[in-house]
Amino acid sequence: MTHAPTDAPSPLRHAVFALIAFCMALAAAEAFVWAIWAWRGGPARLRAYKEDLASARSYRFFDPPGVALPVPGSMIVQHKRDFTDRLLAKDALGLGVGLFDDGAAPRPVKAWALGDSFTRGVGSEDPLANGWVELVEKRLPWLDLVNLGLSGTGTLQQAFFYERLAPLSQHDWVVLCFYTGNDFVDNAEPFDWNRALKSLPPGEDPSAVFTGIQEALAYERGPDFLLRSPVKSRMVWAGMGLAQALWGEQALPRRVREGLAKYAGMKAEARNPQVPEEVRSVGAANMVGARMVPRGGSRRADVWLYPYMSDDSQARTLSRHSALLIHDLNAAVRRRGARLAVVVFPTMWEVCLSNEEWASLKADPHAARAMLEKELDRDLPLLDLTEGLRADSDSCARPFYWASDDHPNPAGYAAAADRIAAFLEARIPRPASRAVPPARGH
Repeated sequence: MTHAPTDAPSPLRHAVFALIAFCMALAAAEAFVWAIWAWRGGPARLRAYKEDLASARSYRFFDPPGVALPVPGSMIVQHKRDFTDRLLAKDALGLGVGLFDDGAAPRPVKAWALGDSFTRGVGSEDPLANGWVELVEKRLPWLDLVNLGLSGTGTLQQAFFYERLAPLSQHDWVVLCFYTGNDFVDNAEPFDWNRALKSLPPGEDPSAVFTGIQEALAYERGPDFLLRSPVKSRMVWAGMGLAQALWGEQALPRRVREGLAKYAGMKAEARNPQVPEEVRSVGAANMVGARMVPRGGSRRADVWLYPYMSDDSQARTLSRHSALLIHDLNAAVRRRGARLAVVVFPTMWEVCLSNEEWASLKADPHAARAMLEKELDRDLPLLDLTEGLRADSDSCARPFYWASDDHPNPAGYAAAADRIAAFLEARIPRPASRAVPPARGH
């Protein structure tokens, strides 16, 4: 009995089977990597990155007055581990520029609040509801306090910003919020976005330069790839992460490398006669030498230790320089027929740590602040919030700060607003024609 010979598998059939097996393996690997991406919070991070880019693209360089600010009506979103701030920019001064303020109110006393992110209200989740500037306004119905807070700046940059806007809108008072956490060091840095953009050579668009740098600083390889590439593969996303780990900056997109290089060049070229070389070198040494001590034992807060906290000579250099900048700002404010008041806003670790804990760290954060206050003009209204917030924090059941961020939470801003409102009510003359209820205080 004979059997008919079976057909041998053709090379084409082998190739088809191999292709099918490869595709199935690829699909399984893609599904596996997608599951890891989703488990690690990929969808939420992608949404957040979209908002980060939209925020970066919402800024323009307005000239005049020569400042980089959001377009009115834009929503600026800042994502942190513990909170998300949503800041709606409004044309509060009627100048066509976006500020994080609810707008000028028809009140008899006009004031501006200058400062950094603590004035802007970072950590309040909604500065128009929970930031100290708006809360002070609610407590003092005769005072219109406009929020001019600029994140990441010191008194040097804030004074330049003030001088750009001061001729364009009437005001009676300026409230400067000096944050002891980094203003001493920030004031030793001559770089200023507004100065740098104003001095760009002809042919360079300041708005485009600023937006390009902000996008480069916000760049995240995974979310950026998934947003821009028509191929939405999570396998490629993982491969890009490996490439950047192996090749570092060379694996970054060209636009990101150019943006970072432009930013580095602008900072390196920054010079300001108000920042002597000695001060700049001390500030640079503190930036390099700063270290973070995590909370532990009885310490309720992470602590950033700067070299000047254990070196009286450095503390004196930085405090005198900051006092001189405040003196110059005071002169500029008086030239406008207005008055300046200063609020010293302490750090989380100054509020939460005891003197014994500071001694164990061999650091004294209070020395530079005391030197600063001693150097300021005696007739300058001054409020130091340190001891008040320490007392309020000890007696309050709710914490004043976020777990992983040194900005106050809404409860912390409310406590600061109570004390600032009482301070301003006592210092700023109220209109005699209106009966005004007393500010709440402690």
